[in-house]
Amino acid sequence: ADAIDEICSELEGAAKAGKDFNVSLQALLQKIVKKHKRILFNGDNYTEEWHKEAERRGLPNLKTTPEALEEIATEAAIKLFEKHKVLSRTETTSRYEVYKEQYEKTIIFETGVALDMARTMIVPATLQYQNELAMTVTNLKNAGQDTRSIEAILKKVCDLNDQVLSSIKKLDDAYKSHAVAKMIANMTELRSAVDALEEIVPRNLWPLPTYAEMLFML
Repeated sequence: ADAIDEICSELEGAAKAGKDFNVSLQALLQKIVKKHKRILFNGDNYTEEWHKEAERRGLPNLKTTPEALEEIATEAAIKLFEKHKVLSRTETTSRYEVYKEQYEKTIIFETGVALDMARTMIVPATLQYQNELAMTVTNLKNAGQDTRSIEAILKKVCDLNDQVLSSIKKLDDAYKSHAVAKMIANMTELRSAVDALEEIVPRNLWPLPTYAEMLFML
């Protein structure tokens, strides 16, 4: 905020002095780049490398939308907007509240959809496949065949189904209490188990378009 304030003050001073705006702006940008070039990071800001580098430099590393939204209503931001008559304190805090509410409503809506899809589409399909595998194991054993490979697949499906059901329970609890952070964490957990099942469950049983179908078979 202080840096932006300094930039605005310098450009306003140049304008009052009758200097050309574009010329003043170019000179200011060159000065800023020269001053801060040594601390610029030209790598991938989404990698763990940048997370560590940001921490080393003492820079904020806002990883979630709620964290980023909170920066709107900081005292520094409010004073900056007031000083340059961009937004009043009430306007700034109101925007923060509106953005926060919109974000939370979106997460709540997405959680409801995720729960519905998991309960009515994913779980029935994966349990059907689990049952078919169990019947196959029984039939092969009755025929005196080796079932170890099929049992390994069955165990993996059973374990993933347990993860899905557990994630659904935790997600439902978060949904009922409107705990947005927990909803996001639980949806991520649920998706991880569902993605793993998508790689195992036969296509004729899977109730949704697969990633491959969406990307390459439209």
